[in-house]
Amino acid sequence: MAVLGRAGRFEEVHPKSPDPKDPSPLKVKEVWVEERRYVVCQIDDQATKDRHDRCASSCSRSLSGPAQLPLPGRAPILGK
Repeated sequence: MAVLGRAGRFEEVHPKSPDPKDPSPLKVKEVWVEERRYVVCQIDDQATKDRHDRCASSCSRSLSGPAQLPLPGRAPILGK
């Protein structure tokens, strides 16, 4: 189901505040798919953090990967 990919504008429900104790800024949009209503919420600060976390995780996995590669000219070991 393509709810997240649907076009539509987000409405800012809670704007960004200079006070760090305030809740994170929140954007929402309403999406209808096959007579079903969905409310999509977006928190930009959390999305940025998640994107950086995924990148860091991916980079650390790629750096630790060579130990699992087969030696050149040898067949990989099956069953591991």
